[in-house]
Amino acid sequence: MVTSMLYSKLVTLFSGGISFSEDEVPFGDNFVVKNFSFHSPARQKVGPADSQTPASATGSEVDEEIQENNNFRYHVMMPARMEKARNVVIMLHGLNERYWTKYLPWAASVVEATGHAVVLFPLAFHMNRAPARWADPQRMAHLSRERKRTLPTLTSSSFVNAAISARLCEQPERFIQSGLESYYDLIKLVETIKTDLHPAIDKAATIDFFTYSIGTLLGDLLMMANRLEYFSASRHVSFCGGPVVSGLHPESKFILDSEAVGKLRECLLSKERLEVLLSDNTEFEKAFRCMLDYGTGSREREAHLRDMGSRRYVIALADDHVVMVNEIRNTFGEKEKNGIHVEIMQYTYKYRHEDPFPVLTKMYSNIDRQFQRTFDRICNFLKR
Repeated sequence: MVTSMLYSKLVTLFSGGISFSEDEVPFGDNFVVKNFSFHSPARQKVGPADSQTPASATGSEVDEEIQENNNFRYHVMMPARMEKARNVVIMLHGLNERYWTKYLPWAASVVEATGHAVVLFPLAFHMNRAPARWADPQRMAHLSRERKRTLPTLTSSSFVNAAISARLCEQPERFIQSGLESYYDLIKLVETIKTDLHPAIDKAATIDFFTYSIGTLLGDLLMMANRLEYFSASRHVSFCGGPVVSGLHPESKFILDSEAVGKLRECLLSKERLEVLLSDNTEFEKAFRCMLDYGTGSREREAHLRDMGSRRYVIALADDHVVMVNEIRNTFGEKEKNGIHVEIMQYTYKYRHEDPFPVLTKMYSNIDRQFQRTFDRICNFLKR
């Protein structure tokens, strides 16, 4: 056993979330969370487009002017008495996420078992980088009803996914543009570390990735592009993520509605749109292209996967209906192809992709065991 604190205890410890307003927040005897400010440089202007849904439903401002996305705070969780981390794990979350609560026990398990610091970094227009109104239940329930009224065949619409679904229907290009912004933000973070400007992380620190769902795509792209060889020695373990984009099945009341999924697929299959969106032809954009579809850039994708080899570990869940096992195998192959270890796990209770470790007190002993199994594997891989 690598981790000692039970999942149920960690859920209780972090049940109130973590404030961004304080610079340092201690948790028990073992953990401290430090908050740091970040400015995302403006790159590409994205304005409201024609849509069946009024732009005012999610805000009519240009994306570039959404201040929550441009200036934000991020968490670094560390062992309580650590001054500067020499090993860092960057944790990347899933699509349409608004709160870190689910991930805090995950991060704490990694910190406790490895002694590494965990950076919980929000993707563009997610978590605290999104306006509060996008998560307002009353306003978003109204938006969902309007979408159902104007789109009679719509399925999987809810107040939870109304904002992101409306925005992607307005401009599905936002998926790629926000991915690009998130990539350059993370490069800026890494360069802050490597130039010795980060107050909590040593400039010589190792940098690894622990990713979930769509965050796995960004983690793989960072490893593949390997800007200035920053990630030549990095390890990447993913949980419930990893297929090429066309192999994802994100229709869910918690992620995207059916119309948004259709618009997104249409955009990603359009060579004309991709030529404009990925026109700079950087190493990152080349990697993005080869991870969009099985039939695109397969030779390049295989070369990247071989290069990652044993530094890459994929954990999938047998009953995941968003990131399906067959799509994982289609992308990575069976078990040890290219040196990448692929493991399919199954739990002894019902779960969803969006909630693999549900907070169900009557089942906590069972969920504790499955969490322990999973994070023993994750932490053993990340240990240095």
